[in-house]
Amino acid sequence: MKKQSTIILGTLGPEKSSSEAAAYHYYSKFITRKMRVDIHLYATFDSVLDNLIAGNIDLAIIPHAYEKINHFYINPALKLKKIFAYSTPPYGLYKKIGTDFLNKVCQVVSHPAPVLLVDYLLKQKSWRNKYKLEFVNSTSIAAQLVYNELADLALTNERAAKKYMLEPFSVYGEIEMGWSAFSNREV
Repeated sequence: MKKQSTIILGTLGPEKSSSEAAAYHYYSKFITRKMRVDIHLYATFDSVLDNLIAGNIDLAIIPHAYEKINHFYINPALKLKKIFAYSTPPYGLYKKIGTDFLNKVCQVVSHPAPVLLVDYLLKQKSWRNKYKLEFVNSTSIAAQLVYNELADLALTNERAAKKYMLEPFSVYGEIEMGWSAFSNREV
């Protein structure tokens, strides 16, 4: 990596995503305090990949749960810099304050990666209603959709739930996860 005073980390956004939290963790653990860090948040990991290859960011922070992480690992333009463990902020299903779901087919939104938790968390609440599941690019977006009343339940992290003033419906906790930091091979 070239000598510079600012390092730009790229990962999935928007604000309060688990990926953003992992990028801040990476900064606090692995980058010298003499370096300034900017974190750029993107709508998709594909955008993170494109910006890393284009040289617009110095490092990409990618969770091992990302279903297309091989696009980073098996890419001649990229180099693996570090693998690290970081537990996400606590996850759960969150709802708008005061919402009631009796006799209703609920709209549940989630990023695809943690979706296995949906049935588990609903069973914890003795859920009997049907629900429709919709995928979004980020669990932070899921929280925003519930806040805007475009969905009933968001599988999201506690940081995003607090930002959008959602209350817990069923809580799972932190997800222990591996993450990778990639750089552009030519840097």
